[in-house]
Amino acid sequence: MENFLIMSKKHIVCVIVFCLALIYIILLSPALIAEEIADIHADEKLVSQGTDITRDKVPFPPGTTLHQKAVFLARNGNLEEAITLINKALEETNNAPEVVSDYAVILAWAGRCQESINIYEGLPADYTPPNYILPEVAKCYRTAKEYNKSITLYKEYLKLEIKDKEQEITHKEATKGLIYTYLDNNQIDTARQYVEERITKEPKNENWLHRFLITDIAEKEEKLIHQQSVMYARNGDFEKAFTLINEALDKSNNAPEVVSDYIVILAWSGQCYESIMVYEKLPENYIPSNYILPEIAKCYRVINEYDKAATLYKQYLEFEIKDEEQEITHKEAIKGLIYNYLDNNQTNLARQYVEERIDREPENKDWLEPYLMEIALKEEKLLHKKAVIYAQNGDFKNAFALINEALQKSESSPDVISDHIIILAWSGRYNEAINAYEGLPAEYNLPAHVLPEVAKCYRVIGEYDKAIEIYKQYLALEIKDQDKEVTNKEATKGLIYTYLDSNQTDIARQYIEERIAKDTKNKDWLKLYLIDILLLQDEITVDEAEIVYMEMFEKDPLNIHAKLGISKMLLAKGAYEEAKNFVSDILNKEPDNIEALFLKAELLDSEREYIEAYEVYEKILGVYPNSQPARNLKYKALISLGAYSLVEQKLEESGDMVDPAIREALLGNEAMVRIWWGEPDIALEILDRNMDHSEEFLSEEFLSRTKNDRVLALQEKQNMQEIINEYENLKNMNEEIPPWTSNSTAGAYLYVRQPEQALTLYEETLREGWDPLYGETRRGIYASEVELGEYEKAGAVLEELDAEMPTEIIHRGILQDNWWKEEIGYNRAWWYLYQDRLAESQRYLENLLYIGPANLHTRTALAQAYLWRGWPRKALKEFEIIQTMNAPLIDAQTEYTPTEDITSKVGYCYALDENDEGIQARALAKELLRKYPTNTHIQRLNRYFEVQDMRTFTLDASVANEIPGAHETYWSVKLDQPLYPWRKIFAMYAWQQAFQGDSRDDVRRASIGMDWRLNRDWWFIAMLSQDEEDNKELGLSGEVTYNPSDYFSFNLMHDSKSLSVPLQAKALGVEAEEYRFVGIYRQSESFLTQVTSNLYQLSDGNEILSYGLRFDKALTTRAYWKTRVALEGYTSTNSETELAYYSPEEFYSIYLVPMVEHVWYRRYESAMVDRLYVGIGTQKEKDFSEKGIWYIQYEQDYRISDTLAFLIGVNFSKKNYSGEYTDITSFYLTLTKNF
Repeated sequence: MENFLIMSKKHIVCVIVFCLALIYIILLSPALIAEEIADIHADEKLVSQGTDITRDKVPFPPGTTLHQKAVFLARNGNLEEAITLINKALEETNNAPEVVSDYAVILAWAGRCQESINIYEGLPADYTPPNYILPEVAKCYRTAKEYNKSITLYKEYLKLEIKDKEQEITHKEATKGLIYTYLDNNQIDTARQYVEERITKEPKNENWLHRFLITDIAEKEEKLIHQQSVMYARNGDFEKAFTLINEALDKSNNAPEVVSDYIVILAWSGQCYESIMVYEKLPENYIPSNYILPEIAKCYRVINEYDKAATLYKQYLEFEIKDEEQEITHKEAIKGLIYNYLDNNQTNLARQYVEERIDREPENKDWLEPYLMEIALKEEKLLHKKAVIYAQNGDFKNAFALINEALQKSESSPDVISDHIIILAWSGRYNEAINAYEGLPAEYNLPAHVLPEVAKCYRVIGEYDKAIEIYKQYLALEIKDQDKEVTNKEATKGLIYTYLDSNQTDIARQYIEERIAKDTKNKDWLKLYLIDILLLQDEITVDEAEIVYMEMFEKDPLNIHAKLGISKMLLAKGAYEEAKNFVSDILNKEPDNIEALFLKAELLDSEREYIEAYEVYEKILGVYPNSQPARNLKYKALISLGAYSLVEQKLEESGDMVDPAIREALLGNEAMVRIWWGEPDIALEILDRNMDHSEEFLSEEFLSRTKNDRVLALQEKQNMQEIINEYENLKNMNEEIPPWTSNSTAGAYLYVRQPEQALTLYEETLREGWDPLYGETRRGIYASEVELGEYEKAGAVLEELDAEMPTEIIHRGILQDNWWKEEIGYNRAWWYLYQDRLAESQRYLENLLYIGPANLHTRTALAQAYLWRGWPRKALKEFEIIQTMNAPLIDAQTEYTPTEDITSKVGYCYALDENDEGIQARALAKELLRKYPTNTHIQRLNRYFEVQDMRTFTLDASVANEIPGAHETYWSVKLDQPLYPWRKIFAMYAWQQAFQGDSRDDVRRASIGMDWRLNRDWWFIAMLSQDEEDNKELGLSGEVTYNPSDYFSFNLMHDSKSLSVPLQAKALGVEAEEYRFVGIYRQSESFLTQVTSNLYQLSDGNEILSYGLRFDKALTTRAYWKTRVALEGYTSTNSETELAYYSPEEFYSIYLVPMVEHVWYRRYESAMVDRLYVGIGTQKEKDFSEKGIWYIQYEQDYRISDTLAFLIGVNFSKKNYSGEYTDITSFYLTLTKNF
């Protein structure tokens, strides 16, 4: 060791070089780290020449001119004083051009643009003003809207060369001014072209130039489109208006002002329901533009929502009138409010409002008084007509109060009696209506319009023959009035439905066909009923029926029957949202339309709003108490809700008879609910019971469903092998297997590590068209492709799902974020990770984290990326943040850990172990396994720790042969025994033989030692050895490693009996004592730098001192192919040169080493990888010329299982010893077995 410290001058020079290299690496490392960080740039802040951060009074030095003082004051913001001084300077210099130029600039800074322009234009023609005046005057021209002059000056200035930092700032401001001038002049295309050309010419300025494309230019474009759409709408060209406003909505991302005008255009075009729908979906905190209020109020009035209309009219009328256009709109709003009151039969409020306005605004009396006359006419309507109006509005309490009063006052006049019967029918008091009808005197001539209402009452209570007779009686009458056509249609409809209700479908069809033949005028709407029947009899398809319904709807958009037909077809095709819009439109006009109510209930069923669906069926039964479909569906809604006990109770109490299908649903869904509740064992018991029932009296379909439901229960129980067995049994029995069962079985195959079978089943299911909401089947395909290593196909599935899936969805009637869309986002990150594309994954995840910093999924994947990139400290810190963020959720639900918490906790365990918290990591892993014994990630975690804690047997063997030169054979066996995580003892036996010519040396060495991690940062390895040839002297080696961070590692080693002696020296029996230092900077898997220094003190007195420097950089990284390149430098010196083996006084070499790695196979714990290294270099030995050297190394790395692996390789190299080339061939093998 003393000799090591007392080195020659040459040694000192080498040490200095080594230290400088190490310092260079340390200084370089922050830059390398910075290159890996995502490029997040802040907005540049350009400091205007007209402002300064200080305005302190500063004494001017002697000799400062008034001109200079003025400019100084102006630059520091004291503009008024500056203008005073510059005026004096003008007098003093007799309006010198350079002073006039600065005067123009100061005026521009002060906002006195017109004066600045006048001065600039008054400069002498032969005077060339200074460059800095150009952007200031250009800005003034822009303010004065003289855009062409502004553009000319900006362009002139921007042609100038930038010479200093101040000019660079002004240059950016001029660029900004020119772009804004183009935009102010509506030259959007020119602005866009200019920015794109500048970006092409000046890529270094792309960041701040690109912002103009995505902000200012885009916003101006959107605003122009928006304004044009309103102009077209005002002129009645709604087709163009809607085209432009929809484009503006897309481009502005539904900006509030664009949405406001969209609402108005919808109202102007008569699309009141659509206008209201958009208005009512506006955010609560959104304050709409004033001008939309009367338009929405008008729409509310059109659809009879009078209270909402009145509120909006009043709200608008509170605003101050500011111009003539607003005055006209104000009068229209007053008119609208008055008619709104009248339409709502609020004549008292209408009168009070008009009288109050006349009192407040006597100047408007002339145009307000006529409304009082209209109100009086409204009040003079007959009392019983008011009763009818109340009844039409559903206010039967007031309707009956008024009709009873009318009966008394009119002494039961025919008109009043007729209206009494009608109100009874409308209120659902069908038997009373029939009693009133049947109690009429025989000579009483009942008005014709009452007959359809009486017929309807008979139909509702099931007296179909009487209903048919009265419908026919009415339809045979020759009545000519304006309401006859409408009532005639309703009566025809009633007659047809009565036939259908009484199962006389053929008679209904015959009646319609005869009517169509006779009544060509009404054949269109009669044809709709024929389509209903043909569809019922399966004589036409849904698509064919939809075409007819749509044709009728296009002819008559108010046709309720056509809307109902379209709604049914949309519902049959699964277009629920479109169907919902049609049904809502129908019920807004006809709240008691039975068909629409059935459709509404079915839509609520599809959205799992079972309570609301139940209430709708109850409403239908209130009108049609004998409706068996409504009764069945009512109980089905309760079954879907999971209220099985309630269903049993209601059936028992009411004595209602339901169809067998409802009984089967009651039995079958009882098991499904247990599955949903996470109680698969109870579900399996119920299904076994159902199997017994089904064999006795239930249908084959129910038996089949029960068998398939067993698969879902087993899936919930995570009994995957039994799922596969059940599936195979179903196939063997030729049972029809539904797609959800196939999907569950595919998941089971994936669980038991049979991804080929899983993929086959998923693809079969997808071909059958089964891919439930959010792409469940394709997500299974993605998982299977990932397990199979088909990453391109898996990525394509992700892209397809991402393109289809909306960002927001309506779930249970609430607009909310689509979490399945988010799952695709973080699955893409894992897709990168699974391919070892770690840097790409990190950048992608950090972008996601910037958008959603509290997202646990993103943080978990990012922490895992840090861990796999070799940054255990950084990973642990991120995992600890996740645990802290998720802790409240876990504390609140101690028996349930969310999915993201399981994933993060698994990663947390790995990170704890890597940071020398192995005991804690294993305890947490076991606890997770206790809670979630079937979770595969947790199973793999515990297996990883189990393997890590096993004994390890390692066999190393190598053969090296120099031609000409020496030969070496080496093998060793080592047994490691872990005591604690990262702490183990070991025993090793090694044999090494080297010979050259007649010289030969054999070493047989037995060793024991410890490999002990002291803590996270320090590692210690010690070993005692004894050679068979030397029974007295023990060998001792020690190694200390210090890892101060995720990036740096330092290692010191001493070995008293090193086996790493040059091959030729070994053959001569030379022994060595070795000292070694290794310094590593590992940025990540992407880049590594290593510095080494070795000192060998040989037994023959020679000392070999060597230094090495290595740079290793990843070039490409993909799942199956990786390429790297390394640059390796090496230098060594020998203190003795006249020896029998190669010992040059000075030796230098450098290699460039590209590497290619190919993964031939990888599946779970098994893999087969090969690598090829090609080293091309040159060497220089003192007293000899430079020589070319090279080597080729090829190796195959086999991982048979998680406990057995071996590596085999071969190396061919050409080296030069003292001017003579030597070929070296070596083979090596490493086998590792855990047990």
